[in-house]
Amino acid sequence: MMAKPGVPLLLRRQTFKAELSAQSLDFQSLVGRPARYDDGCMPCVMITTRADDREADYISLRLAAAGIPLLRIDSDRCAGAELVWDVFRGIVSVGGERFRPRVFWSRYFSASSINAPAPDGIAHYVREQWGAWAESMQPPMDVVMVNRLTGRWQPSRIAQLAAARKAGLRVPASVVTTCPGLAPDLIPGSGDLVMKSLGEHLIEETPGNAIGLFPRRVSRAELSDDRTVESAPVLVQEFVPSSGELRINWADGEFVAFRLDKRSMDVERLDVSEVSIERVPMPPELTGPLTLLCEQWNLQLAAFDLLDTPWGYVFLEVNPAFDWLWLENHVEGRPVSSAVCDFLINAFEEVSS
Repeated sequence: MMAKPGVPLLLRRQTFKAELSAQSLDFQSLVGRPARYDDGCMPCVMITTRADDREADYISLRLAAAGIPLLRIDSDRCAGAELVWDVFRGIVSVGGERFRPRVFWSRYFSASSINAPAPDGIAHYVREQWGAWAESMQPPMDVVMVNRLTGRWQPSRIAQLAAARKAGLRVPASVVTTCPGLAPDLIPGSGDLVMKSLGEHLIEETPGNAIGLFPRRVSRAELSDDRTVESAPVLVQEFVPSSGELRINWADGEFVAFRLDKRSMDVERLDVSEVSIERVPMPPELTGPLTLLCEQWNLQLAAFDLLDTPWGYVFLEVNPAFDWLWLENHVEGRPVSSAVCDFLINAFEEVSS
């Protein structure tokens, strides 16, 4: 008989906690946007994210240097903002300034980060409405919408695995269940297993206060002994030993690959302080399958995570909203930053001409 749910296994022994600052460091928000107008509106690149998005900060600076305004709406700063979205004319007014987005990228905008100092019912309403706005923010078809077919959980982790497998990539054996103790009987082999979130890798208990929801490695014996029916489903996969990971960034036709070497094949989660990071050539056997996935999901900007194993590469996931500055801090130049910003600038100029 299964036991009543307690603390979910994935939440046990999670030690990572972080305070996510809502202070803006965005250059254009702090200093001002380039004076560029068309029919009383400011044509712009629009990004929905949150204040601690350092990649968006970098993009803001690069766009300013190119004379392109950035309209950035941060979820942890949006409550109480004066916003009007003229849906069919494609005009967004914020604080009395009229913008016409020409390129749109949804990144880390999260309703759970919205600080709504109000009674619980009203606070829930505020987060629900802003979250719905972010999901429905679909500019007109003449606007370049980065990764148009993706959303907060789209493509889902399961859809990613299925598509990668169909494209010829190896993927870990996987089960989704509210009964983790049954997973060892469903996943072939005798090795350890890994429990993973179906959603984000961070969750906010309160706005700005995040806890990690990182993969947890467990033995089959430990998992088999757990007879709990958990309160939410979780992803359970075979543990695949690896000497390192590949983070392959994609920018509209260009791959930029990095290798992250682990000290031990038994570590299931990378700690940046304990790995060496280097830029490496794109493995030719991955070009075709990953390009196919980008075309299938209509991805212009994304990052793929794969394990490097003695038996070949194993696909883990793709991230349509991704970080790259932490990788570039370990190599010469800004190869991903340049590719991303060049794409945004060129897309803006082409659609504005």
